[in-house]
Parts: sequence; C-alpha cells; structure tokens
Amino acid sequence: MLFTLRLSYSGKAVHRPTSQGAFLEGHVKAFTVLGGVPSVHIRYDSLKPAVKQVLFGRSRLESARWASFKSWYQFSAFYCAPS
Repeated sequence: MLFTLRLSYSGKAVHRPTSQGAFLEGHVKAFTVLGGVPSVHIRYDSLKPAVKQVLFGRSRLESARWASFKSWYQFSAFYCAPS
C-alpha cells in the first residue's frame, strides 16, 4: 500500500509505502515533512482505515481512534461523495 497526502493549494505531497495499520503514522510523518497540519480540512477518498460505515452523501461513521486523532491534530476530514 502507498500512503499519499497532497496539499490542494501548493501541490506539495508526501508519499510513503505503508501497511494499512500504519495509516495514522503516515499522517504524522506527512505533517512533519510538510511543516504542520492543514488549517481547514483534508480531503479523503476511500478511507477504509478510518471509516466504519459510509452514510448518506459525505457523512461517515468514523472509528473512535480516527476521531480522536483528528481532534488531537485539530483538523477536519472532508469526504468525497461516493459515485
């Protein structure tokens, strides 16, 4: 698997080979390389490691660990609508 975090405005990106279990670690490494956490939100597509269930539209039932991680780093997730 490949973890990729790309900033929408600047296009800066971090790519890291990883396993599904290292999803949160990939974020921490990306925040370190990029010099901080995005101030508005991070867009996600197909976020199986963090989402328990896709609800209606962009709503998701998130895992407790993912919700805690987002709270600690103070960012919000913007989920792409399923097609």
